[in-house]
Amino acid sequence: MNKYVIFRLFHIVALAGAFALLGLTAGCVDPAETGGPGYTYVDGILTSTLKADLSTATNAASVAVDRLGLTRAGESRDELSDTLILRSAANRQIEIKLEYAGASLTRLIIQVGSFGDRPLSVAIMEKVKAGL
Repeated sequence: MNKYVIFRLFHIVALAGAFALLGLTAGCVDPAETGGPGYTYVDGILTSTLKADLSTATNAASVAVDRLGLTRAGESRDELSDTLILRSAANRQIEIKLEYAGASLTRLIIQVGSFGDRPLSVAIMEKVKAGL
Protein backbone atom coordinates (compact mmCIF):
# COMPACT_ATOMS: atom_id res chain seq x y z
CA MET A 1 0.00 0.00 0.00
CA ASN A 2 1.18 3.47 -0.67
CA LYS A 3 1.34 6.26 1.93
CA TYR A 4 -1.82 7.99 0.68
CA VAL A 5 -3.99 4.89 1.14
CA ILE A 6 -2.61 4.29 4.64
CA PHE A 7 -3.21 7.96 5.49
CA ARG A 8 -6.85 7.78 4.28
CA LEU A 9 -7.48 4.51 6.14
CA PHE A 10 -6.12 6.04 9.34
CA HIS A 11 -8.53 8.97 9.02
CA ILE A 12 -11.49 6.72 8.31
CA VAL A 13 -10.73 4.55 11.35
CA ALA A 14 -10.22 7.61 13.56
CA LEU A 15 -13.48 9.15 12.35
CA ALA A 16 -15.38 5.89 12.91
CA GLY A 17 -13.95 5.68 16.44
CA ALA A 18 -15.02 9.26 17.18
CA PHE A 19 -18.57 8.56 16.01
CA ALA A 20 -18.70 5.35 18.07
CA LEU A 21 -17.57 7.26 21.16
CA LEU A 22 -20.14 9.96 20.49
CA GLY A 23 -22.85 7.31 20.22
CA LEU A 24 -21.87 5.85 23.59
CA THR A 25 -21.96 9.20 25.37
CA ALA A 26 -25.10 10.65 23.79
CA GLY A 27 -28.51 10.31 25.37
CA CYS A 28 -30.95 11.87 27.76
CA VAL A 29 -30.14 11.23 31.39
CA ASP A 30 -31.73 13.10 34.27
CA PRO A 31 -28.83 14.47 36.36
CA ALA A 32 -30.91 13.96 39.52
CA GLU A 33 -31.01 10.21 38.83
CA THR A 34 -27.23 10.03 38.50
CA GLY A 35 -26.48 11.94 41.69
CA GLY A 36 -25.86 15.17 39.80
CA PRO A 37 -27.13 18.61 40.73
CA GLY A 38 -30.71 18.05 39.51
CA TYR A 39 -30.82 21.22 37.42
CA THR A 40 -29.54 22.71 34.20
CA TYR A 41 -28.00 26.15 33.85
CA VAL A 42 -27.87 27.41 30.28
CA ASP A 43 -27.50 31.00 29.06
CA GLY A 44 -28.08 32.38 32.55
CA ILE A 45 -31.31 30.44 33.12
CA LEU A 46 -31.59 27.72 35.77
CA THR A 47 -34.19 25.01 35.15
CA SER A 48 -35.17 22.23 37.54
CA THR A 49 -38.10 19.88 38.05
CA LEU A 50 -39.76 19.82 41.45
CA LYS A 51 -41.66 16.80 42.78
CA ALA A 52 -44.69 18.84 43.84
CA ASP A 53 -47.87 20.15 42.28
CA LEU A 54 -47.96 23.75 41.03
CA SER A 55 -49.77 25.13 44.08
CA THR A 56 -47.36 23.56 46.59
CA ALA A 57 -44.33 24.68 44.56
CA THR A 58 -45.70 28.24 44.35
CA ASN A 59 -46.17 28.35 48.12
CA ALA A 60 -42.62 27.04 48.65
CA ALA A 61 -41.25 29.68 46.24
CA SER A 62 -43.14 32.41 48.08
CA VAL A 63 -41.67 31.31 51.43
CA ALA A 64 -38.18 31.08 49.88
CA VAL A 65 -38.48 34.62 48.51
CA ASP A 66 -39.41 35.93 51.96
CA ARG A 67 -36.56 34.03 53.66
CA LEU A 68 -34.03 35.36 51.17
CA GLY A 69 -35.22 38.94 51.69
CA LEU A 70 -36.12 39.55 48.06
CA THR A 71 -38.57 42.35 47.23
CA ARG A 72 -41.66 41.50 45.20
CA ALA A 73 -42.09 43.63 42.09
CA GLY A 74 -44.89 41.72 40.38
CA GLU A 75 -46.71 38.45 39.99
CA SER A 76 -48.82 36.73 37.35
CA ARG A 77 -50.79 33.49 37.40
CA ASP A 78 -52.79 31.29 35.10
CA GLU A 79 -53.93 27.66 35.18
CA LEU A 80 -50.57 26.23 34.11
CA SER A 81 -47.96 28.63 35.49
CA ASP A 82 -47.07 31.20 38.14
CA THR A 83 -44.45 33.92 37.69
CA LEU A 84 -42.83 35.98 40.44
CA ILE A 85 -40.91 39.13 39.52
CA LEU A 86 -38.52 40.16 42.28
CA ARG A 87 -35.72 42.60 43.06
CA SER A 88 -32.53 41.74 44.91
CA ALA A 89 -30.82 44.05 47.40
CA ALA A 90 -28.56 45.11 44.51
CA ASN A 91 -31.73 46.03 42.54
CA ARG A 92 -31.28 43.18 40.04
CA GLN A 93 -34.46 41.75 38.56
CA ILE A 94 -35.13 38.10 39.37
CA GLU A 95 -37.81 36.10 37.59
CA ILE A 96 -39.05 32.84 39.07
CA LYS A 97 -41.41 30.92 36.82
CA LEU A 98 -43.20 27.76 37.89
CA GLU A 99 -44.86 25.69 35.17
CA TYR A 100 -47.11 22.64 35.35
CA ALA A 101 -45.02 19.67 34.17
CA GLY A 102 -47.31 16.73 34.88
CA ALA A 103 -49.04 15.05 37.79
CA SER A 104 -47.22 16.23 40.94
CA LEU A 105 -44.39 17.78 38.91
CA THR A 106 -43.56 21.45 38.44
CA ARG A 107 -40.82 22.99 36.32
CA LEU A 108 -38.88 25.74 38.14
CA ILE A 109 -37.20 28.37 35.95
CA ILE A 110 -35.04 31.10 37.50
CA GLN A 111 -33.33 34.00 35.74
CA VAL A 112 -31.35 36.68 37.57
CA GLY A 113 -30.80 39.87 35.60
CA SER A 114 -30.08 39.76 31.89
CA PHE A 115 -27.07 37.46 32.05
CA GLY A 116 -27.86 35.30 35.07
CA ASP A 117 -26.19 34.65 38.40
CA ARG A 118 -25.63 30.95 38.98
CA PRO A 119 -24.87 31.07 42.74
CA LEU A 120 -27.97 33.17 43.48
CA SER A 121 -30.13 31.02 41.18
CA VAL A 122 -28.94 27.83 42.91
CA ALA A 123 -29.53 29.40 46.34
CA ILE A 124 -33.11 30.29 45.38
CA MET A 125 -33.70 26.79 43.98
CA GLU A 126 -32.35 25.16 47.13
CA LYS A 127 -34.60 27.32 49.35
CA VAL A 128 -37.63 26.41 47.22
CA LYS A 129 -36.79 22.70 47.40
CA ALA A 130 -36.23 22.92 51.17
CA GLY A 131 -39.75 24.31 51.53
CA LEU A 132 -41.41 21.37 49.80
